[in-house]
Amino acid sequence: MSPLLLCWGVLGAMPAPIAYSGSSQEYAQARLDSLIDQQPRLLMHVPLKPLDKPKQSPVHGWTFSYIVAGMGRVGSSGQYNQRFRIYTQEPVGEKSPGFQVTRMLMRLWDYNVQYLGLDHATSYGRTVDVYLANDGKAGGEQRITMDPQSLDPTGRASRVNVVHIYDLATFTNPLEKAREVAHEYGHATLPAIGGYSAPESWANGDVGERIYLQWLYDDMLAGRAGFFDTADAKKEDIAKYLAEKVTPLVKQVASNGPQASILQGTDRAAFFEYVALVVYGEAILPRPAFRRFLLLTGDGHGKQALPELVNAAAEVPTLTIPAPAGLTQFWVPLGKGRVTKGTVLRKRGDWAEVKAAEGQVVITNPPITD
Repeated sequence: MSPLLLCWGVLGAMPAPIAYSGSSQEYAQARLDSLIDQQPRLLMHVPLKPLDKPKQSPVHGWTFSYIVAGMGRVGSSGQYNQRFRIYTQEPVGEKSPGFQVTRMLMRLWDYNVQYLGLDHATSYGRTVDVYLANDGKAGGEQRITMDPQSLDPTGRASRVNVVHIYDLATFTNPLEKAREVAHEYGHATLPAIGGYSAPESWANGDVGERIYLQWLYDDMLAGRAGFFDTADAKKEDIAKYLAEKVTPLVKQVASNGPQASILQGTDRAAFFEYVALVVYGEAILPRPAFRRFLLLTGDGHGKQALPELVNAAAEVPTLTIPAPAGLTQFWVPLGKGRVTKGTVLRKRGDWAEVKAAEGQVVITNPPITD
């Protein structure tokens, strides 16, 4: 058994048999159970030899000699289909970024599919290509581009969804590596809310790193996930990140309510008002309603999110909201609903500030009519 498979065995994945070509091992595989429904849904396939023809980055032209394929299974289907191609410039071994990043990305893909109803776009062959590069300025980047080495059925260059993680040697802090991976995957897959002047054009990366690391942390607390699912980031480090980057945004919306006038803008304040509204929605809505909120908001500008959060909340007949961030009173999307547990302190448009009772607020919504 190869050291790679031994590592996967120790970390809880069940290794698949090694295929042999003569006396040489050709590839290793590991099948991972979902953190959500504990079903076998994820597969990592690693050729143990360099690619016959190195892969070139379609953006920079750098060459990558090794690949890890991430494959997933959706719903009741027994078929595993490709969802990631992770290209690396170093062999994939026990502690290699190729191993760590692929496993983490498969976890994020599973969250997307099962929590948000989002699979990779068919227009890019349902695949996200990730290049783990030794060169470039430290950080990450996501682009849609043409790849002359990836051909469509007619033999023409394919349009591909590409992520680069640059200057790998600088990622000595596992949390920063995990954050960067989650951020760029957010850009690659979450609704494209953009048009901002700062800190960057698109807000889905900042949304992605916050909700994905929150979900991974929740699974770590529950004992379902470990540092091997988070590119080596430790639970305590993720907790610190959430305390600094998520909890303040939740408290901001909970204490002040959403700021519609700020959401209308395109500056840094508008960017983070949108991010805050999304992470607040994740904190107070049941997961199907949060999924519906993102679906209704869609692509475009962050100002679309405010009415759609109210609409998504209104579709839940009895909406129970646990008090977020330890607060005793907070703003909730009320719409035409009626608070049946808690005390309404004041209203502003479709929102109400409510004092919680026994640590929660319950809203009873009228039936949805056409």
